[in-house]
Amino acid sequence: MKEIKVNYELTEEDFIKYNMYSLEKGFKKSPAAIIIVIILIFLVLLQDWNTWGIVLMSVWILFFVSIANPLVMKKVLKIYCNRFLKNKENSWKIIWTISVSLNKDNFTNEKNWAKSITPWKNLILEENKDYIFLYTTSITAHIIPKQKIMPEEKREEAIDFIKERFVEK
Repeated sequence: MKEIKVNYELTEEDFIKYNMYSLEKGFKKSPAAIIIVIILIFLVLLQDWNTWGIVLMSVWILFFVSIANPLVMKKVLKIYCNRFLKNKENSWKIIWTISVSLNKDNFTNEKNWAKSITPWKNLILEENKDYIFLYTTSITAHIIPKQKIMPEEKREEAIDFIKERFVEK
């Protein structure tokens, strides 16, 4: 049975980029602005609130959901990550060094304190140009930065091996 073993380092930046990816994906899937506008129109028709207050609130909400949110969310996530990791510095520190074993049946992920073995059938693959995300639930995923997979000579083989597991599904 073929098995590939690789390592990579996960940094705060990777953690933030995963959260930004998930957040943006959630905004694209969620018709939040349309739902908010419908609710606000309904409230105006009922005349429960001052009409101008509702109009101003809906403009603010639409602005925040569509423009301001992506601009501030990275800063908010960095602050959250720093608090979560108890690190007050601005540099991108290594959070974990992860060892991964890939075989035809399972994805095995090892950190210093934990080991998880997950069958491929229980994972959902998503990727962008820099990362592979193997979702175990709708909000948790194994984050694999493509350019940090080591040894370098196994990088492409590991990426192709992961993608092949999902073509067979």
